[in-house]
Amino acid sequence: MMNIKNLKILMAVLMMAASGLASSAGMTTHSMMADSARFKLPAGHPLIGLLEAHRSALIAGAMFPDGGYFTGFGFETDRDLAETAHWGEFTNALAAVAHEKGCGEQITDGDAWDALPVLGGTVDWVADELAREAVAVPMRIGDSCGYLVAFAMGVAAHGMGDEVWDALFEPSVYQRGEQAASSPANTLDAYPPGADPSVGNAIRTVVGDEAFAALSDGVSAASLNGVEYAMDVIAIRDKFAWEEVPALVFPPMGDIVAAFAKMQKGHDEFAVQRAALGGRLIVAAERLGAAADYVRVREQMPFAVHSYLSGSGGIEDTAQYVSGYYEHLYQKIVMGPADSPRPFVVGMHPRAGERNLPANPCIADPYAVCEDTANGGALPIADRYIYVSLSSDFDENIQSLVDAFVVYDEAGEKLPATIDWLPGWAHGGAHGFRLKLDNPVLKPNHRYTVVLTTQVYDFRGPENDKAKLDAPVIWHFTTGAE
Repeated sequence: MMNIKNLKILMAVLMMAASGLASSAGMTTHSMMADSARFKLPAGHPLIGLLEAHRSALIAGAMFPDGGYFTGFGFETDRDLAETAHWGEFTNALAAVAHEKGCGEQITDGDAWDALPVLGGTVDWVADELAREAVAVPMRIGDSCGYLVAFAMGVAAHGMGDEVWDALFEPSVYQRGEQAASSPANTLDAYPPGADPSVGNAIRTVVGDEAFAALSDGVSAASLNGVEYAMDVIAIRDKFAWEEVPALVFPPMGDIVAAFAKMQKGHDEFAVQRAALGGRLIVAAERLGAAADYVRVREQMPFAVHSYLSGSGGIEDTAQYVSGYYEHLYQKIVMGPADSPRPFVVGMHPRAGERNLPANPCIADPYAVCEDTANGGALPIADRYIYVSLSSDFDENIQSLVDAFVVYDEAGEKLPATIDWLPGWAHGGAHGFRLKLDNPVLKPNHRYTVVLTTQVYDFRGPENDKAKLDAPVIWHFTTGAE
């Protein structure tokens, strides 16, 4: 039997490896969301050509926010860099930097990007650097603004992607038991897929039941069944191959440092590049993991695999939210964040006009995990909420919207509900918020009306008229038979 000292060493090694994988979760799906969103922009929008010309910078930006979580194991302040990069306050600061550089004037001409050679990856970055240092070099038009704007859009897509994916897609996966704890002993008993005995059983034989139980508990928090990592495995094999990921795209370091400085954050160029490098290393590691893990994920997470592209909160759904964010962020760069147009709704759940929303999925959906409540069951987690997301971020005072976001039934009765962030870990700088229905079971065959009033405002505050919605937003959804 293995002694406890050796077991602790083995647990530490496994936890370090699993933690590295966990920090990489979602980078590929984030890249797909950012890339898909550019195709959902209005026809003729100047960003369409810009993001095509600088697609590599867009994707690099979409990967950037998570890199600091990985390098944070060695540089503690990198965790703050990563967390800060996820929120609207940072993208606003980055937009302000771009505006002050005069990028707004450069990016409004959509035709300018049609003549720009589409290079990619490190070549893209080097060409821009050469053009800035030696303007006579006919390798490429100098367009540092294009590179910066594309990178900023990618960063924005990552933040919005986390909000929508975590609010709508992941809960549906959890509800069906396909989360980290769904496989016996989590990671250890998962290999090889479908085989008996598994690697976990072989280890159990060597170390004994007690030691194996301790080992299983030790790695459970960083299981390879984490939703975002697992969906990256599927996306890499099915959709987003090696050659589509610019593994060596450098961030616009000086501009990012300037944005952090606007927030009184002291992250320097070395920290920015370090975080970007950490992200690139993890992206490469994910691609190696995908080669070995694809079959296991497909077997253990069938609902997630079927839904991650087109399901509620999946890649295509989230990309629609992101495209609206692109539009408003573009205006912040052109006009400056303070003077940009009013915010608008970029997405909601249930969708406008959605029909046959489950009234009681504990009966209608055999995969739903039901709670034993007086109501006879509970809605899937995501469907307990009415969710809306704006094109611009909101501040900390979410409770000020308690009367600005309401739901009515067919009789005109207001449904009792509380307002909160969605996802639950969000805070000021997020774009989405929810109504949590006090009675989670909706009536079957019933039409509900959601009203979002012009009291809703963005980060500029309720006293700034530019911060408010231009007009109320009203939409309906209908439940199906019980």
